[in-house]
Amino acid sequence: MYTCKALSFLLSACLLGLPKVFAAQEARFEHDMFWGTSSYYAHGLSDGERTAWLDGMHRDGAKVVRLWINGVSPGTYKGSNLTATIPNLEEEVGVFNDTVLDAIDQVLSELHSRGMKAIISVHDGNAFGQNSCDAYCYKYGGKGVATGTPLSLGTSFYTDKEAIKAFDSRIAHVMKYKSPRFHKSWSQLSEAIMAFDLENEPLIQGIRVLDTAGSSWACGRAKTFKKYIKDSPIAVSTGGIGGSSNIFQDWNWRPFLFQCAEIDLIALHGYDGDWDQWVDNATALATQYNKKVFVEEWGVVPAARANNLAWNFELFQKLGLSWVYWELVPGPIDGCGCSSDRSNAVFEVQLDGPDYDGFKAIAKRTLKAKSRYDFSKYLSF
Repeated sequence: MYTCKALSFLLSACLLGLPKVFAAQEARFEHDMFWGTSSYYAHGLSDGERTAWLDGMHRDGAKVVRLWINGVSPGTYKGSNLTATIPNLEEEVGVFNDTVLDAIDQVLSELHSRGMKAIISVHDGNAFGQNSCDAYCYKYGGKGVATGTPLSLGTSFYTDKEAIKAFDSRIAHVMKYKSPRFHKSWSQLSEAIMAFDLENEPLIQGIRVLDTAGSSWACGRAKTFKKYIKDSPIAVSTGGIGGSSNIFQDWNWRPFLFQCAEIDLIALHGYDGDWDQWVDNATALATQYNKKVFVEEWGVVPAARANNLAWNFELFQKLGLSWVYWELVPGPIDGCGCSSDRSNAVFEVQLDGPDYDGFKAIAKRTLKAKSRYDFSKYLSF
């Protein structure tokens, strides 16, 4: 996710009226549960603001921050005033500028010093003209913001052999990037990196080819990651393939994802609160193919937020799922009308802000909860 999803917003709003309360299922899982947050602009925050943000999350037990390899420019991001200019890794496909990797490497060092790790999304599947239009968009996608039908903007990126080769080169470049702080390549930086996403929400703008090209694209890219990761305890995660799922959209748990040997983690994205209606399908496949499932994106709207945070957490506890929120942010939140203003937000919660008590309550409960899946291989130091 990057901006509001209209359908998810409407369904979430409808769910707010439900008085249903879920009692936590009796403990039957034995592995530690973890929580974290996503941030596509953490590497652009001022040192002081990022330090306070990371310190607050560490105080409340966060283990993971999901970072994105994308540029940032001066402006207001979710209430934070960014002054940095960090170009994209590729302003032109195949021409790499490591400024953004250097900035993220600094964040990795700061996470490591707090006993936290990163999930890294190497590209944004929404950058094909829906939320933005990057170099891949202009070369293989929608040719501009909101050009064409959102469901097909990125289709050629996932089917064109030249595009796939170019993206493999991007993955290889990121994998071989040598950290100036840890003095090793990111492919071996298990002390700071938990997992790499294939992409943020792969095929969300190529849904029409999900079942024809999705299997070869996803498993092919996973193999590219594993070529460099080798035996290092860093996972390859699906990144929420297809975007937000619910009982009507089973994109996140297509069987071909579980059948790919090089994929370790199945990342679920959802904003509709109906986890108990479809996650069992993913759980059955995970058991069959020995995969680990977690919630990589979720959020609730401001109305009745504390109750709905707790309600979702009860479902995670019942299903044994660790979770990463969209988003826990350092800056003050403005109300969102789903406009393009980057300070607007629907699901975002400010650390120590007006809605944080409800969030902190489930964060603390997570530390005592148990997961169906053992992530210790990827979270250990």
